[in-house]
Amino acid sequence: MTNIEVKVAGRDEYPDRLRILLVGQPGVGKTRLAASFRNPIFANSAGGLTTLSQIGNVPYVTVESERDLYALKLGLERPADEREALFGRPVDTLVIDSVDEFQRFLMASRLQQMGRQDTLPEDWGWIATRLNKIFAGLSQLPVDLVIISRTKDVSMGSDLTVVKPNLGGSFCEGIHRYVHSSLLMRAHTEFDIDFEGDEQNAPTIRRQLLAAPQRYAEWCHDKTGQLPPVMIADDPDYVVGEIRDRILAARDEIISESEVQTVDLESWIAVKEPVEGVEPGTDQLNEADTTYVCMNCSSECSEASWQVLSEAKFGTSLCHDCFKEKDK
Repeated sequence: MTNIEVKVAGRDEYPDRLRILLVGQPGVGKTRLAASFRNPIFANSAGGLTTLSQIGNVPYVTVESERDLYALKLGLERPADEREALFGRPVDTLVIDSVDEFQRFLMASRLQQMGRQDTLPEDWGWIATRLNKIFAGLSQLPVDLVIISRTKDVSMGSDLTVVKPNLGGSFCEGIHRYVHSSLLMRAHTEFDIDFEGDEQNAPTIRRQLLAAPQRYAEWCHDKTGQLPPVMIADDPDYVVGEIRDRILAARDEIISESEVQTVDLESWIAVKEPVEGVEPGTDQLNEADTTYVCMNCSSECSEASWQVLSEAKFGTSLCHDCFKEKDK
């Protein structure tokens, strides 16, 4: 029998772990900011470790393949005390530094396996499918997750250039489903000027985090609604503390409990109006040759019950994983 659970969202649906996408130009301070999250371990693909060496006492694992990241994931799935014993220190945050370099490694591996040098459209579809599966797993880890990406400029016409995460293919848009807050980090230089117009002292670099959509960065958002549109990020420890306190403290203010009601979907299908070519009451859910393509991640699926349910609820065909993600 095919059942579904109809839920009323409450405290259980609100995040109890941070899920952050941090995007910015090289040198803006992304790594230093990420290192201020609780007991981080870096999955390093970018290669530049100068910042971590300056901070000191920040562990990292070199990740140049899917296998490397999967091995790290296995260790982070353990309870806190087992993680501490395994890594020799408390580990409460995974930092992906950077997701665009990791995507590049995946594409290089793909082309090597296919014996080609140039990418084809199907390669980007394969990359999107792999990254969706990888980050769906990472988003379920019992630790905070900070994903770092550099920016890329995209021309939208003669009068507008927007910035986006430096990712190719559809995953540039898809990565946002795995985080609660997509933040753009930017910096500008300020000079002290005296009354005669002469510069005084050394220039000061001011850093900001943007958490609300901008004309040039519409992807910026904070699903929790707890972060201000602009945060001063000159002090990494302070701004990370603010992010953590604002997002996670809001969970304690939710007084409603989650509710669950079980619905017998198979019985509903059996009594609905006949469809042309289908006998009333026949079981179309268990036919082995019934397949469909998920319109979100492009994977081929055989569980027709999820197609029926997703089309009824969202108006599109989704696989089990994408339905669960969209239904959060």
